Amino acid sequence: MLRRILLLALPLLILAVGILLARYMLENRREADPDDSMVVEAGQVGDVATVEVLTWTPVEARPEIILYGQLQPARRLEARAAFAGRVGTLNVASGDPVQAGAMLVRLDTAELERRLARVENRLREVEASERQEHREQAAAEEALAAERELERIAARAVDRIRDLQQRNLAATSDVEEAERALQQQRLARNQQQLRVEGHADRLTQLSVQRREMDLDLEQLRADLGDAEFTAPFAGEVVGVEVEDGDRVSANAPLLTVIDRSQMRLEARLPMRMAPLLQPQMPARLETEAGEYNLTLQGWETLARGGTLLLRFGLDDPAPRTAADSYHRVRLQLATEPSVVALPVTALYEQGYVYRVQDDRLQRVDVTLVGYRGSGADTQALVRSDALPAGAEVLLTRLANAVSGLPVLVREN
Repeated sequence: MLRRILLLALPLLILAVGILLARYMLENRREADPDDSMVVEAGQVGDVATVEVLTWTPVEARPEIILYGQLQPARRLEARAAFAGRVGTLNVASGDPVQAGAMLVRLDTAELERRLARVENRLREVEASERQEHREQAAAEEALAAERELERIAARAVDRIRDLQQRNLAATSDVEEAERALQQQRLARNQQQLRVEGHADRLTQLSVQRREMDLDLEQLRADLGDAEFTAPFAGEVVGVEVEDGDRVSANAPLLTVIDRSQMRLEARLPMRMAPLLQPQMPARLETEAGEYNLTLQGWETLARGGTLLLRFGLDDPAPRTAADSYHRVRLQLATEPSVVALPVTALYEQGYVYRVQDDRLQRVDVTLVGYRGSGADTQALVRSDALPAGAEVLLTRLANAVSGLPVLVREN
């Protein structure tokens, strides 16, 4: 009996010991845990990063916004083949200047003209068939009217014979003969009715064919008119895709002409920077050929929202660069009276920096007002009312930067 009691109590005893042990370990762990402000990312325990800082010293500066825009001609001609055929005459090469009205390229129209002649001949045949059908239809309708009259006469004859039979003046065979004549006349009238309807159906078919041929002729004549391309404005040929004698498919590109005297540049900018923009702001375009002056002519919000489309006009003669190429643009903003220049790596998510105070990081929101410099020397210009002059700002980029993280400032 005692053994049975011990076997039943043993699991409960083990469970009680486990609970007491877990409670003891939990209380000891709480005593050993450091203060929450001392917790840092994994791999940083006992290893304080050595960082460089910048003394927050606001100055007056003129910021810039760095953009990448597409240089586009305000006017362009993209000549495409109106129909499949061969290139008959090509008068220009890539890079050639052209005057307004100059003939650029012409497609050979011999094959098109033969097709046009065949359709015109077929159309004349259809029109002749329509006229013949109309004549035959008119004759058939006259014959139908006569058959209907004969049917009415035969019906009256049947009525007369039946009346005579009732007065014993006509035999049964006479009635049967009159009824047989009426049935034959009705059959003749039905056959003539089918002939009239057949002419109407054939006229409908011919009318459909004629309308289709009219459309074909309209398209062929339009294609003939589009076989030759002339320059609509004075410009430059920037791309020739064909040579004399090449066979091309419909809508195949032939050549492109642009007007370099009216070039424009389009660039995109985050919506949050819209308050910095003003009409007619100056900008600088950087290309392989040099730098050029731009003026901000206007902007609009794109359909998706969150992004502005900026449009610039060139103040200088257009650079000799490829059309639709992308270039760096520096948009020059108004002078800011109190900003600090930081390496772009010191700015986190374009919206905050870290102040170093008492050897710990403290996140501080800042406002990005633009940039200055170029290439590796580009600096972000920021302002903040939350940072007093003389405060130390983190320069070293830390992947695990967070408020409260301990750091060691490197001695300069």
